[in-house]
Amino acid sequence: DDYETGTKSAAAGGITAIGNMVFPHPGETMLQAVEREMRDIERMAVIDVFLHPVLSDPRTQPLSDIPILSEMGHKTLKYFMSYAGFADDPAPYLEAMDLAAANGMLTMIHCEDSVIIDRSLARLVERGEIDFRFYPQSRPIEAEVAATARAVAFAENANAPTYIVHLS
Repeated sequence: DDYETGTKSAAAGGITAIGNMVFPHPGETMLQAVEREMRDIERMAVIDVFLHPVLSDPRTQPLSDIPILSEMGHKTLKYFMSYAGFADDPAPYLEAMDLAAANGMLTMIHCEDSVIIDRSLARLVERGEIDFRFYPQSRPIEAEVAATARAVAFAENANAPTYIVHLS
């Protein structure tokens, strides 16, 4: 699916706008990723498209992009607590929430604790339970509970409007 087929399918169903997450490629900034996607949208889309920039690696994605993205009209910022980088150094993500709030953006957070997920997955592999039917057990509810509590604390500390996305 790309912006041509995706937006044509949406239009056929009466949809006039879609949203898409923008994941930076390795070494790419959030701003560069959004500009890349915008070029594709301009070339292919037949309906309106709004983008959710994703902060996936603060070491290569400067937080100074956040005010620029807001000025460009992007009003959300998304990050995944399940990424190992979050577990290693969560401070930049809290700072990103501060910046997003200061620039009128909503922070969207995927709440799963990577340590709990990694441990659960390792246990499944040790038992030889590697079939797809075991996938739900690799994502136990405790991983969401721990991460969601932390996300709420981050949102309160940053006084940032926050949306916890797709919990089970």
